[in-house]
Amino acid sequence: MPKECAVCKQPAVVAARITRGSETNNTYLCENCACRIGKILRVEIMGSNTPSLPKGYVLDPNPKNEGVEKEPSSFETHESSQISPNIPVVNSAVMAQETTRTKPMKALMCEMCGSHDIIKQDGLYVCQACGTKYSVEEARKMMFEGTVEVQGTVKVDNSDRLKNLYTLARRARDSDDSENASKYYNEISIENPNSWEAQFYKVYYSCINIKIAQMGSACIKLSKSLDNVMRMINASTKTESDRNNAYKEVYAKCMNFHIMILNNMMSSAKSYSADYALDFMKEHGSSLGVFDTKLGDVMARVGLKEEALVAYKASNSFWSYYDSETTDSIVNRIKAIDPSFEYTPEKNSGGCYIATAVYGSYDCPQVWTLRRYRDYTLAETWYGRAFIHFYYAISPTIVRWYGNTEWFKKMWKSKLDCMVSRLKKNGIEDTPYEDRKW
Repeated sequence: MPKECAVCKQPAVVAARITRGSETNNTYLCENCACRIGKILRVEIMGSNTPSLPKGYVLDPNPKNEGVEKEPSSFETHESSQISPNIPVVNSAVMAQETTRTKPMKALMCEMCGSHDIIKQDGLYVCQACGTKYSVEEARKMMFEGTVEVQGTVKVDNSDRLKNLYTLARRARDSDDSENASKYYNEISIENPNSWEAQFYKVYYSCINIKIAQMGSACIKLSKSLDNVMRMINASTKTESDRNNAYKEVYAKCMNFHIMILNNMMSSAKSYSADYALDFMKEHGSSLGVFDTKLGDVMARVGLKEEALVAYKASNSFWSYYDSETTDSIVNRIKAIDPSFEYTPEKNSGGCYIATAVYGSYDCPQVWTLRRYRDYTLAETWYGRAFIHFYYAISPTIVRWYGNTEWFKKMWKSKLDCMVSRLKKNGIEDTPYEDRKW
């Protein structure tokens, strides 16, 4: 009888007819489920592979006639379940109230994770999703009452679920799908609160999916998360190589965050009056400067000196416009790592590093358009020049580390394509171009 039990999905050994009130259903059951259901409902064995439940036997819930053959009644002579009075009847000894006979059965559902994928293994009912185990009595209680109290400590094996979540989260992250990446990393952080990756990206994606007015608070929020993320990396990575790779992954994403905030600041400042634009840049730029300084401090503490220098220089490129005292503090941090450093603000343009890495050449139509925009639009205003200084403080190092990776090119190409298309519609040409000194 190559069938599955309709209740527990184990191999079925009997074909049964179950009568509940005026309803009769044909199904397949294992011996355990047939006996268990026979304690509360009338079960007629229509076919069997086991001697203990031969064909023609009836499991009857009526305790009043226990051990006595039954005469056929109007209930038993229903047209779909008529049984000969000579067929022996086996009565189950059960302490059930009469009202439970008509109570509908419920699908087994794990109390820990909500899965319905529960099968019988070695005498216990085991949830295939989380590994929680239930006794036969507990499973029966869930089937008819819907809940069972789980006491003690339950070890949940969620390794397969976590593996799938990591795959989905990383795929969304590498595809620049921030909405789904955020969703999956939030789920991972609940399943595994010790995952540095989930904790970092949970905060990271909450900081990049923001409104303009929230840029400053996002910078502070992400900067405050870095110490905890570094501690989690140290606690969870086994080798120095894995640890350094994790540090650099966090750093790369923080630099992407820096550029995103800077782009948003520039886009917004251009639409404001000069006085308000200055206040706007100071307010949000100071938060970005705090973030860069914190990132530099964290990288210096874990021994990544080159990354720390880039972060400090990015911070200094902002503070040098507004706060000489803070600039001196940042310069001192830089000199502690590189004693030969001498601060001299950039006065002229440089290469379009990220665009060159994405498009493969400094001399191509897309980069010509971007270079014209830099020299004849950005460089004409103080805040445009501030953006250029920010950009050139960090982009060469980022391109050196990640410029040849597919995820980096894919992420930036879609952004740059949109920007180039918009600039061309506004009249900026894509013909060969020589850089302008400013």
